[in-house]
Amino acid sequence: MVASAKSCCALSGYFYYEPGYWRSRIQYNSFLLMYIAKGTCQVLLPNQQLQNAAAGQVVLIDCYVPHEYGFDSNSEVAWIHFDGPLARDFYDLIFASHGNIISPSNPFPITNGLDQMLHVFRNSKPLKEGEASEMITQMLNTLLYTRAYSGNTTSHFKVVEKSRAYINEHFSEPLTLDQLAKNANMSPFHFSRVFTAQTGFTPHQYLIATRINSAKFLLKLPDVPVKEIAF
Repeated sequence: MVASAKSCCALSGYFYYEPGYWRSRIQYNSFLLMYIAKGTCQVLLPNQQLQNAAAGQVVLIDCYVPHEYGFDSNSEVAWIHFDGPLARDFYDLIFASHGNIISPSNPFPITNGLDQMLHVFRNSKPLKEGEASEMITQMLNTLLYTRAYSGNTTSHFKVVEKSRAYINEHFSEPLTLDQLAKNANMSPFHFSRVFTAQTGFTPHQYLIATRINSAKFLLKLPDVPVKEIAF
């Protein structure tokens, strides 16, 4: 059983693979993100040994270079081929931090984004390029900022995820460290340490990065004045 659909900037699908499936390409002009819902994916990339991705992990491949991947058991995979002005930058940053096989600390933004895109396509609804780009950017940000965590840091992880969601919703407002710490029920000093340990960014750095990423997205839209974006 196969489901797939295409927008102006992405090709998305949910595939059921049988054991023995193997795909080998010299080049395919896009980047590939695969969420392994079931089974195991084997990945072979230039100058690397064979890698295995298990259920719950994400595979990110630069398809502009030769690449191979396959499955040795019954597997289910949600995937998206994507490209765009920032795709290369995102790939390079994620690869430098996590490699091609990523274990997201919270896979929900990935699975939810893939589900949303496929749901739109399945119901023959139009998906504007800006909307698709925003969904893809959210998934890539999740991979970029993900951190592995152990059981004793689960509560901190939840606090940081809540704070990130709050920043993403209110980034255009004059947020302060005291305000973010109060929202997380922590002292500013403790909140800053926990947030930085989980994301690799201070709260201020994360806020600035969120604003810049939003501005980059808005600058691609022809009907939004630059002055408005600046404010």
